[in-house]
Amino acid sequence: MSSNVKVLLVDDNPIVLGMLKQSLSALGQVATASDAADALLKAVDDPPDLLVTDFRMPGMDGRQLIEKLRSRPATANFSAIILATKTDINERLSQQDPVDDFVEKPFFLKEATRRIKRVIDKIALEKMTKTVPSDGVLRGSLSQMNVIDLMQSLEMGRKSCLITLTRDDEKCDVYFSEGQVVHAVYGNLKGDQAVFKRSSTRRACSWKDCACSTNPTATPEAPPRKKMSSSTPELTAAVVTVSDSSARGEREDLGGPAVAAVLEKKGFRIVARQIVADDEPAIRDLLIRLCSQARFVVTTGGTGIAPRDFTPEATRAVCDRVLEGVAERMRSEGAKHTKFAALSRSVCGIRGQVIILNLPGKPSGAVESLEAVVDLIPHALQLVSGDTSHS
Repeated sequence: MSSNVKVLLVDDNPIVLGMLKQSLSALGQVATASDAADALLKAVDDPPDLLVTDFRMPGMDGRQLIEKLRSRPATANFSAIILATKTDINERLSQQDPVDDFVEKPFFLKEATRRIKRVIDKIALEKMTKTVPSDGVLRGSLSQMNVIDLMQSLEMGRKSCLITLTRDDEKCDVYFSEGQVVHAVYGNLKGDQAVFKRSSTRRACSWKDCACSTNPTATPEAPPRKKMSSSTPELTAAVVTVSDSSARGEREDLGGPAVAAVLEKKGFRIVARQIVADDEPAIRDLLIRLCSQARFVVTTGGTGIAPRDFTPEATRAVCDRVLEGVAERMRSEGAKHTKFAALSRSVCGIRGQVIILNLPGKPSGAVESLEAVVDLIPHALQLVSGDTSHS
């Protein structure tokens, strides 16, 4: 699906340029330029859909390149990603800059590719919508963009629509409002059951090759999820270990398994276990992805005051609301064991109908903090699902 997206990579480092080109070549039509001047010439000759540019380059920098291209009508319509150091992102660039994303340097190639792919998929989806037939329903095959990628593209674009996934004799309808899943139908299952049962939407999300149609005018045949069910939602959880050394394979992950064991003992079914580096954009993206798979997303690590402790910032960035009382309770209980509990910056928040909780990186501290609040979570999940009964 993404093969018709034209990508222009710009970097004065030939090694970085070569690695990115090789990694992205399967996702679109990739061209490269060694500096801004070269990029200008190539963009005029063949305007890109996506410009991925280094910020610091000799002569014209990446932001100036973007401004130059957008000042010309023939090259004005493109998405942009800037590669820059954390210092440049914080001090020289701005979230107000007209770019789709910033990728922090140095980066893990796999993480950078995943972030760029999200924008490529969004562009591919937008291109497809421009070719919608007269009935307004977009149809196609998910041979290259998988279901999760499609859903993330709809979330990034804050789309409201119905997507219908079919494979053989199976069919799954998923309704989106402003980029969020609000209802689903899979066979005889509807609402919460269709969204969260292992055999339904999650199974459909694993389909590698299926037919897909997108109808922007469809509305759910039943009320949205938040009004649907008064029964207790299935307790599904995802566990994320945030650690540079564990992500590089240099240190065994002990916190994640310890947290997962407590959750399973409390009746949660673990649907995902992930390790991610201490990189705020990478953490943020992973949290967003896991919120489509689990009702409770728990992180361990990156909650202190060290220079690379970014988990609370990433969590706040993806949450709609913050549950201050939950984090306060964890710190209060932690203070009974160590005075350093006061240095924790753990956050608990809500994204849609999912709860995200930060725990310390030390296994014993993670377990103690989780045990202090885990019994609150089932009732909290009922409340965010729309069941406000207090019987």
